[in-house]
Amino acid sequence: PLLEAAARGKVGAIKALVRRGARVNQASTEGVLPIHRAASMGHFEALLALLEAGADLWAPKLDSKGGENTALSSALIACDVRERERIVRFLLSRDPPRRALDGALGYIGINLEGANSEVDARRSVELGRLIVRRGADVNADLGVEWRGEGWTRLHRAAAGNNVRFVKFLLEN
Repeated sequence: PLLEAAARGKVGAIKALVRRGARVNQASTEGVLPIHRAASMGHFEALLALLEAGADLWAPKLDSKGGENTALSSALIACDVRERERIVRFLLSRDPPRRALDGALGYIGINLEGANSEVDARRSVELGRLIVRRGADVNADLGVEWRGEGWTRLHRAAAGNNVRFVKFLLEN
């Protein structure tokens, strides 16, 4: 129920469930936490309610390739474009660990690849720059996350012909 309330942005339901003992840091069978779901669906107020209830903002969700996704990555990949910037800027103000920043940087590439307009692409580039300024390593080895050791985001972007992300990485 808490995961569903977070997904729907139902702040009142989140607070009621927490009062009744719902555990804010309990993952679903897929490893998804309510904080990930609130971020991915663009529900800023729900994210705040979960934090107030003690949610671990930087708890990872392990993906099928062994990579880590945090609420920051979740916000970048799936949430409504209108809320993406608000949530990402808030999360960046909360002292994200390096692993969260490095993980989020890859989602900038996905956003650039799928950008429907130059405006969306510019917004993604700006968020990417903020992530790099906070400490993400554009040259980090992706390791087991993608094609074994020695591959960086630049290799991955070039292999996928993601010209916008290649340009971003080279400029940053």
